[in-house]
Amino acid sequence: MTDDQDRQGHIAGLLPALAQLDLTAGELDQHRTTRDISAQVSTYDHQAAHARHLILSASATCQEVEEAERLHRGDGEKGFAARGYDHALHPRQYEDAEVEL
Repeated sequence: MTDDQDRQGHIAGLLPALAQLDLTAGELDQHRTTRDISAQVSTYDHQAAHARHLILSASATCQEVEEAERLHRGDGEKGFAARGYDHALHPRQYEDAEVEL
């Protein structure tokens, strides 16, 4: 296996964390005005920190994770790698909306 193939495999290993982070962020965007999201916010924060750690450890660029998504597809919706990468490096601040009961 070449160094390039080894690096591509390592970058592809980031895809599950990025897919999950993208999914959690999408759920937060969808539900933040309709229900208590505090548990999901905590999950998002932990997932973003974990994904950020993986990205920085691999010195992965957004272009590399996008290429890995094209090659390996993964479990997320198209574009999940770049969205997850962005959330990991630039986490959003989600807050609960005041929901009337």
